[in-house]
Amino acid sequence: MIIDSVAPRSSLLFRSDAQRTKVLAANVAQVAVVFAPQPRFRLHFLWRTLIAAAAARIEAVAVLNKTDLDCEAADRVLGGLRALGARCLRISARRDPQSAARALEREFRGRETLLVGQSGMGKSTILNLLVGATAPTQAISGRIQAGRHTTSASHWHALESGGAVIDTPGFHEFGLSHIPEVQLPSLMADLAPHATACRFGNCRHLHEPGCGVRAALAEGNIDADRYAFYESLCSAVVE
Repeated sequence: MIIDSVAPRSSLLFRSDAQRTKVLAANVAQVAVVFAPQPRFRLHFLWRTLIAAAAARIEAVAVLNKTDLDCEAADRVLGGLRALGARCLRISARRDPQSAARALEREFRGRETLLVGQSGMGKSTILNLLVGATAPTQAISGRIQAGRHTTSASHWHALESGGAVIDTPGFHEFGLSHIPEVQLPSLMADLAPHATACRFGNCRHLHEPGCGVRAALAEGNIDADRYAFYESLCSAVVE
């Protein structure tokens, strides 16, 4: 094999914790995070994915799968993700595969898309719809309401309509240790507009006087759960 040239990298998406950094994909245009009513999804996983996408300067798509199940709580979450800037889809890849395939193709056509999500959310089923792959699928564990791994490595699949889909193994945590605390507010769409209104330029938005973020929280302009999530991210960075 002879390397002719090296093209510039357009994007790099990865996750990290205190021990290691895991590169997920390079040169992708968007990340699609898949979740479903069953098994139980982790809201913070979805929020962390949006932050990682913003840090990598790529678009985020939230895909609510298994809409044939009770989706009342999941639909509320989907609305929240839309408010945070994600493009959103509702599909049932198993029960209505034709409609699901059409919706996915509209969003993925001509783009390189990384599929991420916890195990059991239906990423392999979605992949099979898009590229006719034969990725194995498996029922969720009813006892613990958790998905089982069916994908063991990341794979690139070209789309006939242009672009590609990169499937990844399911994982439970989306570590953000590679993102400095000072950058976090600018990567959170609901905090960013208020972070510029602080009295001090080095405000951490935790206990400092004259904080625009905490003022917005007190006025109800920032959701309390989202602010608690921000606090947990800051604590993780400090640790």
